Amino acid sequence: MMMSGFLLLLIALGVGGWFLYKYMDNRKWS
Repeated sequence: MMMSGFLLLLIALGVGGWFLYKYMDNRKWS
């Protein structure tokens, strides 16, 4: 239970960080 919750949090952070990175990258070049 705890492990799956931690894994879900890790995935959410990874996806959120990736979207933030792409967003900042787009703003930097435009």
